[in-house]
Formats: sequence, structure tokens, C-alpha cells
Amino acid sequence: MSAVPTQLRAQADTRPRRARILVVDDDYDMLDILSHALLHEGYDVLTAGNGRLALEMIRQHRPDLVLTDALMPWMDGRELCRRIKDESPATQVVLMTSLYKSARHKSEAFRNFGVDGFLPKPLDLEVLLNTIGGLVEDRR
Repeated sequence: MSAVPTQLRAQADTRPRRARILVVDDDYDMLDILSHALLHEGYDVLTAGNGRLALEMIRQHRPDLVLTDALMPWMDGRELCRRIKDESPATQVVLMTSLYKSARHKSEAFRNFGVDGFLPKPLDLEVLLNTIGGLVEDRR
């Protein structure tokens, strides 16, 4: 039996679960920056350096949201978005890219890749946090 009193266990069980976010980017400096920013905001954060590893982590850890770069080796973020939506449609996906900046490209990303959010690079940290916060809050 646990050494934690029953009353304390009950209190711990009533706390809201923090959203789990998987950040996917082959730029390890970007992974570090985004991880720290999201941890500071109170999210549980996982990271992956490519799309293949991200799919494994999604299957194992079931994140609430995946924040992915569009261009990466082995499996790019666009293909990752499609596969996430095929395997786990409820998982929110936000695509980051410096490729697409126009409204037309943004619309195509939503339609063709199944993304729930789109962020142009270079990233604006406030926009990033508002986008993620809005998507995560919509699910609660």
C-alpha cells in the first residue's frame, strides 16, 4: 500500500492534467528553444528530431498536440501530419514552416496536410503560445 494518505491521493487525482506536446524539428537549437518555452508555460514536452521518431513517440506517449517543422530528413512534417491524422485523428497538429507564407499556402496546408494550426517561420513566440494555447484549451 502507498505511504501517501488517501486524502492527498484524492487531491492529486483532481488536478487537471497538463497538456502533452511533442515538438518535432531536425534543428536541435529550435527543439531546445521551443521545449523551454513550452515547459515554462506549464506543458509536458517531448521532442523528436525527425518524423519517423515522432510517429513512434506518438504511438507510445499519445501527445495532445504535435508541433512540427515542415522540412526534415527521412520524413518531412507534411507527410508526418498526414500520417498522424490517419492514425490518430484526435491529435492536434501545428505545422511550422518558412516555405509557405501566403494565405493561399496556409489554406493548402490545412486542407492537404490536415493541420489544425499553421505557423510561419521565423516564429513569433507570442503567436506560437497563443496558437497552441487555443488548440489545447478547445479540447478541455
